[in-house]
Amino acid sequence: MKLRFNTFNDVVLRYAESDADLKIIRMLDFKNEEEPIDYGQVLRRSSVFAGMLREKGLKPKDRVVIMLPTSSAFVYLFFGTLLAGGIPVPTYPPSTFGNNSVFLSNLRHIFQSSQARFFGSEPRILGSFRETFENFPFLEHVFNASEIDFNSGNPGEMKPAEVRSDDVSLLQYTSGSTGFPKGVVLTHGNLLNNVHAISEAIKINRATDFGVSWLPLFHDMGLIGCLLTALYTATPVALMPTESFMMRPDRWLHNISKYKATISPSPNFGYYLCTRLLNTTRLKGVDLSSWRVALTGAEAIDINVLERFETLLKPYGFSRRAFLPAYGLAESSLAVTIAPLEDNLKVARLNRGKLENDGTAEDYDEEDATLTKIVSVGKPVKGQQAEIHDSEGNRSPDNRVGEIWIKGLSVTSGYFNNPGVTKKSFRQDWFKTGDLGFKRNGDLYITGRIKELIIKRGRNYYPYDIEKALWNIAGIREGRCAAFASWNHAESSEDLVLVIETAKTSSEADLDDLAKSVNAVVLENIGLKPDRIVFIPPKSIPKTSSGKIQRLLCKKLLEEGKLEVFGERR
Repeated sequence: MKLRFNTFNDVVLRYAESDADLKIIRMLDFKNEEEPIDYGQVLRRSSVFAGMLREKGLKPKDRVVIMLPTSSAFVYLFFGTLLAGGIPVPTYPPSTFGNNSVFLSNLRHIFQSSQARFFGSEPRILGSFRETFENFPFLEHVFNASEIDFNSGNPGEMKPAEVRSDDVSLLQYTSGSTGFPKGVVLTHGNLLNNVHAISEAIKINRATDFGVSWLPLFHDMGLIGCLLTALYTATPVALMPTESFMMRPDRWLHNISKYKATISPSPNFGYYLCTRLLNTTRLKGVDLSSWRVALTGAEAIDINVLERFETLLKPYGFSRRAFLPAYGLAESSLAVTIAPLEDNLKVARLNRGKLENDGTAEDYDEEDATLTKIVSVGKPVKGQQAEIHDSEGNRSPDNRVGEIWIKGLSVTSGYFNNPGVTKKSFRQDWFKTGDLGFKRNGDLYITGRIKELIIKRGRNYYPYDIEKALWNIAGIREGRCAAFASWNHAESSEDLVLVIETAKTSSEADLDDLAKSVNAVVLENIGLKPDRIVFIPPKSIPKTSSGKIQRLLCKKLLEEGKLEVFGERR
């Protein structure tokens, strides 16, 4: 496939010449007031930051950590780093983590791993954690983004760095759902090939399409899938503060209606949040009939959630045909597979017992607890390949669960400053994702993560299936429970442990009743009785910056006695 540019520096420079006044970004604040940004502004204001970096001694390929919410400053710091010849390292602000100790532990790891000398953030963060930042190794220069006058200087005085397609353009740290975040090395070529493939898969047309996103720019789905794809294709996008959506999901839908947006993505929990929190009285005047691509990815896709979302919003013009499941990961820049527009929502109805007992995806017609539904995430986008391999590394046939291996033009060459993990992650030129799934007629279906698999009496159980069953219990919602296996030394076996968030004021009788409900639901839906049910306060389960449950970290904290447990039932 033919790319339009060689680097993202070229994207900014050339569009600033040909389409300088095109309002490519509408940056929205908490009042939904709009700050329009054109290509000319992106170049001019990014060049100011690039000049500052040069004055402070930035050398080619120096890393610059950027910790900012979705904002115009993020855009200017990101592209300013590229224009200066540095490598941006976006990371999440502390507001996305309830646990500051986990946040700081991950952040120390990112600074140590990236050996960044430069750091750009905002007053709230710098004021709260300045002493911590001052003790980070390598870090020499800290920028307060609010104090930078992006209108100063002459961009013509700052000569952009000369970079090539195979030069590193981004260190994208993984979410850390199964361990410490790892710095994925991505070149300009990796990113350009991925956004080009995404744009072809969803048939972006700059003359008719418009995007709306509430996804944070420090996360790959927001940064690459929304901002970089918009800039590459010259397709306008409105970017909302993530917190604005979390507080009022209807704001997302109002913005889709306001801009007559055609493309807007969300992970599964975003659609779930809408079904739980949307007040239809606030949807007066909303028209979603323009929404043709509602991408969904980044985590397990629950068909029941999508169907509830469709039912809720069909009266406002939303069509089921808009749902577009996808599969991606940081190591592939972003997208690996996207469902075809013309056949977008395939659902495999499978026998859970066969899937868990011997890894066979066998069709099942009964409507009972042994039925599991898995949504197809489509076929590989152009330039990408995906195969299923067994534990011996052999390629698996259709309908057999195994590890997903990928390779292609968007796939990383490895992890920054981590040759050991890089070597273990590759088999020749295939990257081993650690994700489990199967293929059927060319379509990929995801079943879980290898490291999170729960094995009881020789049978495989997927944590998400167990957690999802608990959502039917009053008081337990998505993201408020975690399932994992923990070794029981007394019994010399693995326990199924369920950690559940609930109010600390719950009485012993309340906890007894909740535990009885949990046991009954898991036994009925999964065919298994939990060995331990652990109750902890709200907002205690650790999550990644994108909202994924960190099951392995939760397990570690529990086993080390670092979770605040106020009740347990066996």
